[in-house]
Amino acid sequence: MIYTPLTKKALSLCFEAHRDQVDKSGMPYVFHPFHLAEQMCDERAVCVALLHDVMEDTPTTADELRAAGMPEDVMRALELLRHDPAEPYMSYVERIAADPLARQVKQADLKHNSDLSRLDEVDQEALARVAKYAEALTLLQRPADGRNMLGALVGDMVGSVFEWDNVKSVEFPLFADKSTFTDDSVMTIAVAHALLRAGGRMPDRGAGPSATAFASQAGASESLEGVNRVILRRAVVASMQGFGRRYYDAGYGGKFHKWLRTPDPKPYNSWGNGSAMRVSPVGWAARSVEEAELLALETAQVTHNHPEGIKGAQAAAACVFLAREGYDNADIRSYVECNHGYDLGFRIDDIRIGYEFDVSCQGSVPHAIVAFLESDGFEDAIRRAVSIGGDSDTIAAITGGIAHARYGIPQAIADEVRRRLPHDLLDVVDQFCGVYL
Repeated sequence: MIYTPLTKKALSLCFEAHRDQVDKSGMPYVFHPFHLAEQMCDERAVCVALLHDVMEDTPTTADELRAAGMPEDVMRALELLRHDPAEPYMSYVERIAADPLARQVKQADLKHNSDLSRLDEVDQEALARVAKYAEALTLLQRPADGRNMLGALVGDMVGSVFEWDNVKSVEFPLFADKSTFTDDSVMTIAVAHALLRAGGRMPDRGAGPSATAFASQAGASESLEGVNRVILRRAVVASMQGFGRRYYDAGYGGKFHKWLRTPDPKPYNSWGNGSAMRVSPVGWAARSVEEAELLALETAQVTHNHPEGIKGAQAAAACVFLAREGYDNADIRSYVECNHGYDLGFRIDDIRIGYEFDVSCQGSVPHAIVAFLESDGFEDAIRRAVSIGGDSDTIAAITGGIAHARYGIPQAIADEVRRRLPHDLLDVVDQFCGVYL
């Protein structure tokens, strides 16, 4: 759990309000909000998770919570989470879906309340309740604008079956039985997790109290417009090692495997494309292209401190930001060529046959960008990237991150990827999307 003065206040309020209550199996009710709070990545979400049932199930009022110091964005989410029995349940869920804080807490709430192992006895009423919660989760996980998945994960999953069996064509089944997430997805989610941890969810994307507390431990002074850079570097290392050790067989390179196991790890001068394949969340978190490149530098150099490794990450992050902001392809091409020196003047059709496996940034990032520049939709971009061959999943992950920012993601594709993603990774995706997308 994140501990700050505000979350400690919420923790005390939660404990006092639910002190004498028990859940359906007779366990102390307070265990439920504590469980949700442990899953949250920022201060405000922790507060909402702790207090989400206080106004509905105890005599505590909104005025009392405001008087205790709860901020208005927390109070807005708590008001949305309070269900009036006279309101149809799915109408209540639809209201929650519009608020990022309320949505991420409600998803965690529904998942925990759907865990039948918590009950001593499962009856028809419990089964009906779980079915209703499943319908509600589907609604909450489907934002109206279609931007409900980090595009890099789609590219990674689609390309995963072709990395060692290149297809060299845009005609192939988008998903196979063995299509799965690899290191590209795990590390992309780790970067998203680090950005949440370091940047909070303040409306201006400022550092926020939770990051300030982290900064006091770091003794940090250098900062970006929205995120302290030392905080971010430490958060990136912690998140990458945490998720990397949890998914230790996801397909990492030898040096990175060693880095995952090393206490206080140091960069190892890599110029590989791993820095670029994990960077797409930066393009969503940044407020300017300059900030995107500075954030990309910080997420890259914890491992990839070679100039080519940094350049690849910065170029990919800049493309995501520019595509997200609506810059046309000519502007994106010009920006990358002028600022990063990549030659983007080739066509995928002309290089496909002779292209060989190349894990360097300089040998794969330009190709991923061109696959996007030639595309006319999200799926088309992914197909073009995979068709290049070589390190197919990583190239497609880079392309997918940019294409997501331009086109959004078709719901059927997002649904398929979500179905194949473990819940702990999916939870970070949902929290990140709730804050930044």
